[in-house]
Amino acid sequence: MNNPKKMTLAETIFSLIPADGSSIGNGRLRDQLSSMGHYVDEDTYSKIRNDMIRSRVLRIGRGRGGTVRRTVCSDAGTIQNETEVVDSSCHCLLVDSTGKGEGLSKVNLKAPADSIKANGVHYTPDHLCDFMAKLAIDRASTVSGPLSVLDPACGDGALLRAIGRIGDTLKMHTRLIGVDIDAGAIEKARECLSGFKNATIEVSLGDYLKGGYGQATIFDDRDSAGKQKKYDVIISNPPYVRTQNIGDVGPKELSSKFGLDGRVDLYHAFIVKAIDDLKDGGVMVFVTSNRFMVTNAGEQLRKAILTRLKIEEVIDFGDTKIFDAAVLPVVFVGVKVGTTVPAEVIFRRIYETRRRSTSRTVGSIYEAIESQVDQECVCIGEINYVISRGTMGILKSAAKTWYLARPSSAPIIDKIFSIEHKKVGEIFNVRVGIKTTADNVFIRDGWSGIEESKRPEDEVIYPLFTSDNAARWTPNLSRLKSILYTHLVENGRRTTIPLDKYPGAKAYLTDHREQLEGRKYVVKAKRDWFEIWVPQDPSLWSHDKIVFPDISTEPKFSFIPASPHPLLVNGDCYYIIVNKNLVEEALLMLGIINSKLSVFIYDELFNNKLYSGKRRFITQYIQEYPIPNPASLKARKVVDAVRGLINHSANGANEAEQSLNTAVYDLFNLSSSEQAVVEKAERAS
Repeated sequence: MNNPKKMTLAETIFSLIPADGSSIGNGRLRDQLSSMGHYVDEDTYSKIRNDMIRSRVLRIGRGRGGTVRRTVCSDAGTIQNETEVVDSSCHCLLVDSTGKGEGLSKVNLKAPADSIKANGVHYTPDHLCDFMAKLAIDRASTVSGPLSVLDPACGDGALLRAIGRIGDTLKMHTRLIGVDIDAGAIEKARECLSGFKNATIEVSLGDYLKGGYGQATIFDDRDSAGKQKKYDVIISNPPYVRTQNIGDVGPKELSSKFGLDGRVDLYHAFIVKAIDDLKDGGVMVFVTSNRFMVTNAGEQLRKAILTRLKIEEVIDFGDTKIFDAAVLPVVFVGVKVGTTVPAEVIFRRIYETRRRSTSRTVGSIYEAIESQVDQECVCIGEINYVISRGTMGILKSAAKTWYLARPSSAPIIDKIFSIEHKKVGEIFNVRVGIKTTADNVFIRDGWSGIEESKRPEDEVIYPLFTSDNAARWTPNLSRLKSILYTHLVENGRRTTIPLDKYPGAKAYLTDHREQLEGRKYVVKAKRDWFEIWVPQDPSLWSHDKIVFPDISTEPKFSFIPASPHPLLVNGDCYYIIVNKNLVEEALLMLGIINSKLSVFIYDELFNNKLYSGKRRFITQYIQEYPIPNPASLKARKVVDAVRGLINHSANGANEAEQSLNTAVYDLFNLSSSEQAVVEKAERAS
């Protein structure tokens, strides 16, 4: 096997996948990457994996998902009757359009994947286009005269084609207007949109967002009088790129123009401008990442949508993999009205489920999402999905996140938060762990194998808690990694270690200086080249703390008592420092958040699930959890149960956990019927 340090991460992943076309689990792949020194978070891994699937280097494995396999000769003819074989370099696809295995020609895969990653391009599959087009036409069919339909990021024109097909069927005249920055895609769109009997085609090369700046583009968004053009329908699958990744000027320009700030995505700007460009009464149908509904970064966008559109429907497609983007997609439908009026917004959601019993088998995700039964479980192929129905709720918090309020669960959520004394975020500071941005340099399973003259001194090596050590109540500390920690506190201030005092560490880091100096953001911030990018506060590591993983199928919150030997926390986890005067509150929080009720609260309010049912337990969600009065008798019962679980003094883990769940239900005054709703939802998750 090639030296992984000389291979790209994609090449390393490829090298670990069986060459015979058999499947390997994503979790196992990440474990193998970690053993080779590549500590990759799930989002990064998913993006690389999905780029390789999109480029036909890999395919989704057989079974219930969560696995991948190489594209091999036996896949011949499965995509446009082409034989596809990936060469060992993982850079190209050998394509035989005859399907006979003769005259194989190389198609470079590296450039398309890089373009996809850079530009956030994920073309929309036809079934989704048809679904979105119907949502738009159903609401705009009463428009007199030609229906003007704009796709501001039209790609190859798939969404406009879907509109054109419906227009021809209904004998409705349409103006199909598309714009994109990709000249090749525009040429393809022109070809594919020709032939409609009831449509006129206006497809242009240009930058939709720059049109509003008055800059010269081929796409002209002004009429002859210089006024902004308006449209009856705007339908789109805009690019997904964070603004900090589109150059030095782009983020400032977009933020200023569209009133956006923070860690926003390019599609936020597309949505805000599209609202501007709708006619009064115009219809907007977009498919985007569902993250904007629940993240702090999406706060400004949610506000813009709610104050300027009448949202009519939200359809969260969750982990159904309806197209190749690493994001979980949501479709939302809005109508532009003079002033928004309070209304019940239909909210539908579909996610894969572990439930085995199903009510029926359906042919597609789009057939399933039409279910009129909340919590119906259906089977598609070999996979079961649960469909949730309700209305859109808005969390009563500063960020005002959106959530699906189901008839059976909304009253329970209201009751839970009516008993709230404080939120977690009002008591504790939830921090993310250390982010080195060079894990292969700073983090190892052990340091004994390094040449003695270049082995860092024991004084700067610390045990490191990672997501692999996460467990409920008490952590699994049997397989701790260790970290070369280049920071300390001096005169009350965090600073870097004096390298000359630690010659072994200096020699080791010097060997990796080129990589570390390659972190341009460190240099730009005028930090030392050997610093950890996010080291957190070294003075806090010895304190009592609660630690939990960012990504997990269930809550895994552990209590770690104070120790003279500091245990540091990695960036794939979060932690809460517990001051001595807040121990009771911390244990109460631990009991609530490790309980079954916690999963119910999470899925009802946040539901930020990744593939395979994995949840993200990030700061903004955890800080919203309710904490009742810790001085109450019911709260003390929860705390006592938690102490028993931490100390392993309770008889039987399952019995002790059940007692804890009962105490938490009692803490929030839930009736037996309400508890049954919670338990049913937990089993279905």
